[in-house]
Amino acid sequence: MSLPHSAPRRARHRRAIDVQAFEHEDGLWDIEACLTDRKARDTQLATGVGPSGLPIHERWLRVTIDRQMNVVDAQSSSEWVPYPGHCEGANPSYRALIGLNLRRGGRRAAMQCLGGAAGCTHLTELCAVLPSAAIQAFVGEAPLQVGVSGSDASGDVMPFQLGRCHALKLDAPVMKPFYPRWQGHGLREARAAAREAAPEIHEYQGKEILRKFGVTVPRGRPAFSVDEAVKAAEELGGPVWVVKAQIHAGGRGKGGGVKVAKSLDQVREHSSQILGMQLKTHQTGPEGQKVNRLLIEEGADIKKELYVGLVVDRISQKVVLMASSEGGMDIEEVAARTPELIHKIAVDPAKGLQDAEADEIAKKIGVPDASLPQARANLHGLYKAFWETDASLAEINPLILTGDGNVIALDAKFNFDSNALFRHPEIVAYRDLDEEDPAEIDASKFDLAYISLDGNIGCLVNGAGLAMATMDTIKLFGGEPANFLDVGGGATTEKVTEAFKLMLKNPNLKAILVNIFGGIMRCDVIAEGVVAASKAVHLQVPLVVRMKGTNEDLGKKMLADSGLPIISADSMEEAAQKVVAAAEGK
Repeated sequence: MSLPHSAPRRARHRRAIDVQAFEHEDGLWDIEACLTDRKARDTQLATGVGPSGLPIHERWLRVTIDRQMNVVDAQSSSEWVPYPGHCEGANPSYRALIGLNLRRGGRRAAMQCLGGAAGCTHLTELCAVLPSAAIQAFVGEAPLQVGVSGSDASGDVMPFQLGRCHALKLDAPVMKPFYPRWQGHGLREARAAAREAAPEIHEYQGKEILRKFGVTVPRGRPAFSVDEAVKAAEELGGPVWVVKAQIHAGGRGKGGGVKVAKSLDQVREHSSQILGMQLKTHQTGPEGQKVNRLLIEEGADIKKELYVGLVVDRISQKVVLMASSEGGMDIEEVAARTPELIHKIAVDPAKGLQDAEADEIAKKIGVPDASLPQARANLHGLYKAFWETDASLAEINPLILTGDGNVIALDAKFNFDSNALFRHPEIVAYRDLDEEDPAEIDASKFDLAYISLDGNIGCLVNGAGLAMATMDTIKLFGGEPANFLDVGGGATTEKVTEAFKLMLKNPNLKAILVNIFGGIMRCDVIAEGVVAASKAVHLQVPLVVRMKGTNEDLGKKMLADSGLPIISADSMEEAAQKVVAAAEGK
């Protein structure tokens, strides 16, 4: 063995954990683990003497996962236990693993819901080895599909092992010789995660926040009409103004949404062109976004453009201050092409941003000594704004150096943690409903997590992990989800009815899949809601229902006795196949 020699000793106990992986013909994988305890001598147990060499424990746990590492099925069994007839009672609890993602918090979630008396100590211990075993199972196979945050516009998929251990940190030295394409890619993952947190606000609103926390920003005024734009320019004074479209998307300048004016007539002309236009950028999609408001701002003498930002890095689990000398462009492009120009500092939340840290990063991006005090103050203000508003992302791009040495925030972008909005009514007041999907606005009124997608199969699920697994399974069988819809653990008949109404507003909807795990939520309650909702909305599209868990048999009976043409399914795979066929009219 490779360990140093120990003192003289004798074998007393052996615990073995064996994990194997198997691929299904349909593309799913089984990760199967077995834990065995054996003694090297006869041992007195509560139920009698355990003979030497025979197992005291032999517990089995199997999860079925897709290529995104979503758990779509879970089974456990007990071959040898110290308390026969009692230990086996924990086996059904491990169905709770369904819907978790082994790569994204699955280990922690398993420990939370199955730790202690909620499960079996040994089976729960096996939960901890499943993620790394699954990752190793995919080595040498097709790339593990890590999702949007792990891919880019070119369609490249980041190797799944990157960012998962000390040697392969995304800013580690080993990245440059072996994975130069993905060096510094953690920035992209963190920003993608922050965008998911929502809501966003407009640039001028972000600058109001920055100003409140002491960050230097240009003088400016919002405008909702051409006349208001001209009046704002008059109040600001010349000789140069910038007319900026205000939408929740980047790339506005390239799309014609930012123009410089050198006279009030040009302010009027540019405002007339931009206000009401359907502005198309790389973040709006081909349909673009209508411009309903402007920011009229004083011009600036730009000597150099920089970038600074704060984000929660899920890999290091810290708030990270990022900066680059390459401001004024998409920072993700900088990270992809020249990652060495991205500088990062992990900030200790107990201490906050220190002067030395602010100065260090400012110098690295080229701030001259004479401008350091103002740069330091702006970085402190940005950090304080990020922290005190419960932001998930705060960026200044560009942060400019002017000809006279001033350091000014020329743009501002914030995303906020929606779970913290209850203590920030001032941020809620910034909400611009014109920038949001009307269906998502309606969903929020009923505490439904809803996101519109481009497909034709509606999905109603309880639990975000199960919802993602459901959508992945639909795609696996050739379908396209029309939405992400999580009714949560406290679904009522009213919530289910509103969920059906939301899905039916989509003119492309061809079928609906209801996929429920009855853990916190009982299957009979969901069944009652599904029947009532189907009748209330006079459902005309095929409906497939799959439910597992508490009161499963009662729920299925209620559906069968409803008189409605509901298609029943026992497994997620069967449900996905049936709903895809129904959507295709088969």
